Amino acid sequence: MGWFSRQEVERGITGSAAQITRSEATDIQRLNQAWQERAMGYYDIVPEINFATSFYSRGLSAVRLFPAIRTVEGEVEPSEDPQLLELWERVQDPSGGRKALQSNYGKLRFLIGESYLLATINSLGDEVWEIVSKSEITVNNDGTIIRRRNDSSEPEKLVPLKATDAELTPGRCLIYRLWRRHPRKSYLADSPMRASLDVCEELVLLTLGVRARIRSRLAGAGILAIDADVTLPAADEQDESDEDAFIRTLGEHLMEPIGDEGSASAVVPYLMRIPTAGRKISDLIHHIQIHNPDEEFPERGMRKEAVERLANGLDLPAEVLLGLKGANHWTSWQIDEQSWELLAPTVQEMADDFGGAYLRPAAKAENFDNWMNVCLDYDEAEIVTRPDRTKDAFQAHDRLIISDASARQAGGWTEDDAPDEEEWQARVGIKIRDPGMIPGGTPKSSTPQSDTKSPPEGPPEKPPAPSKPDASLIVGAAEFAVERARELAGSRIRTRSKTCGPCQSSINGFPNSMVAAVLGPATTVANAGDGADLVKGAGDSLVRLLMRRGIDSSLARQVGIMVEEHAANTLYLTEPPPLNLEEALA
Repeated sequence: MGWFSRQEVERGITGSAAQITRSEATDIQRLNQAWQERAMGYYDIVPEINFATSFYSRGLSAVRLFPAIRTVEGEVEPSEDPQLLELWERVQDPSGGRKALQSNYGKLRFLIGESYLLATINSLGDEVWEIVSKSEITVNNDGTIIRRRNDSSEPEKLVPLKATDAELTPGRCLIYRLWRRHPRKSYLADSPMRASLDVCEELVLLTLGVRARIRSRLAGAGILAIDADVTLPAADEQDESDEDAFIRTLGEHLMEPIGDEGSASAVVPYLMRIPTAGRKISDLIHHIQIHNPDEEFPERGMRKEAVERLANGLDLPAEVLLGLKGANHWTSWQIDEQSWELLAPTVQEMADDFGGAYLRPAAKAENFDNWMNVCLDYDEAEIVTRPDRTKDAFQAHDRLIISDASARQAGGWTEDDAPDEEEWQARVGIKIRDPGMIPGGTPKSSTPQSDTKSPPEGPPEKPPAPSKPDASLIVGAAEFAVERARELAGSRIRTRSKTCGPCQSSINGFPNSMVAAVLGPATTVANAGDGADLVKGAGDSLVRLLMRRGIDSSLARQVGIMVEEHAANTLYLTEPPPLNLEEALA
């Protein structure tokens, strides 16, 4: 069977992508699956499916995709190469950007597990890139494609370009199939909706049952039994042949407020003559109910159970669909870190699909060096809503637990707001009580001030012994440097382990100084390197600082080495012990 070739993406979990040429276009005709039409139908009539689809649509549309290069070590680094940037900027919505592309990709990925990236030339001569469903395209026997934009417009006949063709002209198109592979037949599409179609059908039938019961109850409001002796006040003036005058006028009085809510009959009581003759009014007028108004609909419980099954079966957090844990249909589109863990694989699939189908082959066609390592990476900063930890971050910062960068990030500031070297030294001086580190301050001295009086006459005194270095300055700065070394290690771990999904999930929400302790030595070494490599260079700024404060260079370098060694040896401890500098200062 001549299926068109598929490009397996290295990091994709179940994603596949391929460009479709004219010779391979007829293969699309064999990929039609009946369940996909059912899934699209339930999107229109089942609100839970519509909302779940919007969850993916909104989530993926806010993610920023950018070109990247996979290094020899397996890390993915952003690329600023103008050639790659130009190739990727080519893929845009008609109105600019890629939000609509990514939004439609998310919808179709969730519903039917398959979409088509289509590039055409519009009437103005501009390129138009779209994500379309298979319902919008038809493949002819000659390999050409019919594109239907709407029911009223004339269908377009398009010729798919070959992978080596570079120019896109009117009547020609670039088309790529993006699909989530089925585990049994990888050329077929799969999606979370496929296994939930019967549950959706249950929901539709139960909803119809509830609607039928409501309509039945509204239409059957019971029977109003009225004795024949009950008449109108002016019954003697009416035509005696009109036996139903009372029933007719009573019915008009009851029906008028339904048609006219402002009618006086809605508040004015109805007048009638009731000859009691020893009988109770309830014997003359009696309302007979043909159903119990307190009766529960059995379909309601069944429908709730079906929604719970649906929430557990779909590939998204169950509480998003059920409205639990403070999430509802108005707030759950904001993705927290827990929800992001479920959404991230689909985002990765999207990056791999776009990169594997278009960007990497385009880079190869442009003779880009190292094209085989070209890929797309993503930034989730605009979609993930993290908890407000500003107050806790500032308290931790005051106690020197987290870095300046972490505190700025928690408060919404950027690295441009960071203090310069002079301000940083002043802050350290305040912490260790050294006025000399503050601009305009007087350095601390371990020797007494010289007497302003003239020395007494006599033989010269022996020169004073060299003063010892200020221990408090060295110890305070060294402890501060140890914390910064741990933060540097944490930052390096985050960068080097970016492709490790479980690692990123484990360290989300923890400051950089705690990253190594959270992951543990085995995971950290396997994904980021050993402790000595992670803290390498952390003591350099301490050495420069001590030398500027008058500390001997050899002692300053020794302290810098001790700081790095101590930070490396205690990197996996939650709270490192104090650094022992007694031997160095002896």
